[in-house]
Amino acid sequence: MGALISYHFKIPYPEELDDQTFWHKWEQLKWVLFFENKRANAKEGENVEL
Repeated sequence: MGALISYHFKIPYPEELDDQTFWHKWEQLKWVLFFENKRANAKEGENVEL
């Protein structure tokens, strides 16, 4: 998890974040990856809804 957070949010040492910030960033990352996957799997010309 830390490596994904570090890569996507450019945080060099995410394990040094306090617990609340770390889990907030993790939830943000899950949201981003969910919609990126949805966008990548959409057919050409199809709108991606929230």
